[in-house]
Amino acid sequence: MKLNIKKSRLEIHRTTKKKALEYLEYIPEELKEYSKAMNSYESKAFSIVDISEILKSIHQSQVIYLGDFHTFDQSSKNLERLLKTFFTKTNNMAIGVEFVHIKHQKAIDNYLRNIITEREFLETINYKESWRFPWIHYKVFFQLAKENGFNIIALNSEGPLANRDKEAASVIAKNISNNQYQHFFVLFGELHILPDRLPKLTKDLCSSPISQIVIHQNLEEIYWRIYEEADEKLASESIIVKFSNKEFSLQNSPPWIKYESMIYWYENLCDDPEFDLHDYIIETGLKSFNGNVYENFLYLCRQLNDTLNFQLQDEELEDFNIYDHTSLETIIEKINQLNLNNEVREFYEGLIHQGELFHIAGTNSYYCPSYSINRISIIAGFHVSNLIQNKTPLPATSEKILGYLIYTNYIGYFSSKVFNPFRKCDLYLDLVKKSQYQEEKSWQTICLKIIRDEISTDSLVNITLLDIFNIAKQIGNMMADLSFYSTSDNNIIYERIINHLIKRNYHFESVRKLINELILSTPNFYQRSKVIL
Repeated sequence: MKLNIKKSRLEIHRTTKKKALEYLEYIPEELKEYSKAMNSYESKAFSIVDISEILKSIHQSQVIYLGDFHTFDQSSKNLERLLKTFFTKTNNMAIGVEFVHIKHQKAIDNYLRNIITEREFLETINYKESWRFPWIHYKVFFQLAKENGFNIIALNSEGPLANRDKEAASVIAKNISNNQYQHFFVLFGELHILPDRLPKLTKDLCSSPISQIVIHQNLEEIYWRIYEEADEKLASESIIVKFSNKEFSLQNSPPWIKYESMIYWYENLCDDPEFDLHDYIIETGLKSFNGNVYENFLYLCRQLNDTLNFQLQDEELEDFNIYDHTSLETIIEKINQLNLNNEVREFYEGLIHQGELFHIAGTNSYYCPSYSINRISIIAGFHVSNLIQNKTPLPATSEKILGYLIYTNYIGYFSSKVFNPFRKCDLYLDLVKKSQYQEEKSWQTICLKIIRDEISTDSLVNITLLDIFNIAKQIGNMMADLSFYSTSDNNIIYERIINHLIKRNYHFESVRKLINELILSTPNFYQRSKVIL
C-alpha cells in the first residue's frame, strides 16, 4: 500500500502558512519586495554536500551569516551546533545579533562580564517590548560567550528594513576592520541575509576585500524541489545544500513547522496583555500550544485518516477527550473512575508524573502534558490506532501489554513522521550507549535483549508496567523511524502492524518476528544512531 503522505504534507504546509500569514494584518511593501527575492531559489542550481564542506567555507570566511526565523528555535539551535563544532580557544571570533539594539552594546558587555544579572540585562535592553521572541532561543549564546570568552555585538536599529540593514552592515564592517575578529558570525532575519542585502552592504562598506558566507535555513522552495526532483526520503533528511562556495542552506526541518511556530507566537506571546517575560520564559522556558488544540487535533486526525487509508468516519474521529497539565485533577479522577486494578492505576499515574504522552486503553481519553505539532500528531496517531482496534482495553498479560504498547507507539511516532519527517529518535547505538550507565535490570538493558532476541516471554512477567511502557516506546519509535520509508510500494512492517492491531494480535512472538524482519531489512542496523545536523 502506497501511503499518500505527500498530499497530507502539501495540505499541512498550505494551511499552516496561510494561517500564519493571516496574522500579518498589514504587510509593508518593502517586506513584500524582500520576500519576492526568495522566489529565485525555485530555480537556482544546487548540490548536496556533507558538513565538512560547509565547515571548510566557514573557516575560510571572515563573516558568516545565518538566517533566523525568529519564532522558530531550530534557527538558533543550528547556530549553536555550528559554533560548538567550529569553536576552539585559538579562534578569534564574535557573534553579531539582531535581537539587541546597537545602543545597548554596553549592556551586553556588562552582562557577559557578570556585572549585571540576566534579569537586569533583559530589563535594560527592554527585551519584552523591543523583541518579544522567546529569550530561551538566544540565551545559549551568552552562556557560550561567557564560557569561551568571545564577544557578542548588537546589530539592531529602528526604521525601514533597508536602513536597518545599512546600520547593521556598518557595525559589522567596523568590527572586522584590521582583522579585529577572524570570524564574525551574524544571526539575522532570513530575508536580510540574501546575498544582495546585508552581505553586499557589508562588503561595500569595507575598505579592503573580505570573505563572506551566507547560510540559509530550511528554504521551503528547496524542500519541495528536493521532494519533487530527488525523492521523498532525501527531502526528509538533515542535509546541507550548496549553491556556491559562499552560499549554503541547512535543511533540517519541514517548512510548515516554521509557520507553526509563528502561529504559536502570535497566539500565545505577541498580544497577551498578561504576558510576563520573566516568569514565563526565563524561569520556565515553556511555550504552550494555541487555544485551538481540539480543532488542530481533529484536523491532524482527518489528515492521518486520509494518508493512512483507515476510512474512519468523521463522527468517530470527533469522539475524543484530551487532557493536559492544566487538568491533572480531571484526568486522575477519570483514571480512578475506571475499573482498574491498583497496578494499572498506579501505572497511569506514574506516566503523568513522568510527563509522558499516553492513551487510557479502552477509552477515548488521551493525556498530553503540553502541546506542539509533534506531540499532537503522536496523540492523533494514538487516536486512529485506538479506533481501528475498537477501543481495546489494556491486555491482561505483560507480554501482550508490551505488544499493544509497541504497536500503539509505532503508529503514534509514524504519524508524527508524516507531519514532521525530520523527527529523530534513539536508534540501536544510542540505546547501547545509554545502557552502559544503567543497571542490568534497567529497561534500557532489557530493551537491548529484546532487540537481540536474548529474552524469553516468561522473563517479561517480572517487569514493571512503567518499564514495559519505556521499552515499548523505544522499540515502537525505532521501528517506525526505520520503516517509515519503505524500499517498495508496500510498507511491509507498517502493514503487518496494522494487521496485528485490527486482529488484536499482541503476542510477544509476533513482535519478535517483526523486530527480526526489521533488522534484516535495515542496512547497518547495529551501527545506526540518530543524526542531528
